Formats: sequence, C-alpha cells, structure tokens
Amino acid sequence: MIEGKVWGETVEIFRTENVSVHALTIRAGGYSSRHSHRSKSNYFYVIDGAVTVRTWRGDHAALVDEITLRAGQSTMVRPGLLHQFDALEASRMIEIYFVGLEGPDIDRLDVGGLRCEAELRAKRKTSE
Repeated sequence: MIEGKVWGETVEIFRTENVSVHALTIRAGGYSSRHSHRSKSNYFYVIDGAVTVRTWRGDHAALVDEITLRAGQSTMVRPGLLHQFDALEASRMIEIYFVGLEGPDIDRLDVGGLRCEAELRAKRKTSE
C-alpha cells in the first residue's frame, strides 16, 4: 500500500517481526519530521538523487551530525537518536527498520574453504 506523505510517499515492501523494508520516493526539498525510535534502528540506502541525513545528540539542538548520501551510499541511525532526512533533489531511497540482535549469532562447525578446480570438475560430473 502506498502511503502519501507531505514530502513524497512510502511503500512497505517487506515486514517480519523484527525487520521492515520501505521504498521511499521523496520530492526535491522534501524532509521528514525530526524523530527517534525507541527500539528500532534505521538504515537508509539511496537509489538515486541526494539526501542529507541529520542526527542530533546531547540536548537535541547543540550537536548536529549530517551526511549527504548519493546513489549507492548508505547510513544507519541507532535507536533513540533524533534524526531527519532532507532531499536535496528528487530522490528514491530504501529505508530498513530493524531490531538488533545481541551478541554473536553463529556456531561454526568448520571454517569453510575453497575447492580446487579438479574438485569442482569432479563434483560437476557426479551431478550430471
């Protein structure tokens, strides 16, 4: 479902209990509200255009960090951090909301590896 916004529109394209992915179309000069999320991180990936992402630290006014992203560039905003995006030109962006996992999440049984060409040929022959 397309959700209209003052700055453009957003479409949720995927959702699970801990991840939500949105496609954003932002008008030139469009910007989001300054806001934060209690438990979700935001990951922004610019498909085309140019978008500035600002974050506020401390008393929410004195310390401002900003990064301008262009096609192929991304940034992440941690939970609780006040932030805003601002399109310098018409832009398309992917926004991913996610809840972080704590600590390592993998138990390895081996280290993996790389097969030599002779092994690969033998495997291909047996699978034919």
